[in-house]
Amino acid sequence: MSCNIRSRTEAKFLLHERFREVPAVGCRTWHQRLNGFKSDIKKDVILMINKHSLIFMAILFVSSIELSCSEETPANAIVRIEDFSFQPDFVSVESETTVVWINDDSAPHTITADDSSFDSGSIGKGSEFKHTFHQPGNYSYHCAIHPSMTGKIAVTEAKPDPSSDPSAPSIGL
Repeated sequence: MSCNIRSRTEAKFLLHERFREVPAVGCRTWHQRLNGFKSDIKKDVILMINKHSLIFMAILFVSSIELSCSEETPANAIVRIEDFSFQPDFVSVESETTVVWINDDSAPHTITADDSSFDSGSIGKGSEFKHTFHQPGNYSYHCAIHPSMTGKIAVTEAKPDPSSDPSAPSIGL
């Protein structure tokens, strides 16, 4: 495309003149075109806001479903066995929580309660042992193969579910 404009000033003048032209019958002036464009943008923004509102509401709905499902499943705490030690060696959980021990060590280990309430038997590298604590209390444990490896689980009473309290305020959507 060739251009016969010699200077920037001439280009500005031609552009200015182009938009000052009086339109033929049935055409819109540049002011009308600009206002129409603004109106189109407003409509697009409103549609975009409505779409995002719907997406936000869908996310809230899905989150509420996930929350109600997760309340039925006990929470997990993880203890890793590394370098001939339990990491962490002290864990505090609520009752009905499942503690998972994962052996990341090269040697086999056991998770044996001092009071014999649970015992994993020998678990090798990459294996895990799970135990759910139903009663509040302090549970000391050790590795029967390596007695210097010790740990403790402190189990507290589970906090009441606020959704089951009829006096608790609820948020409706």
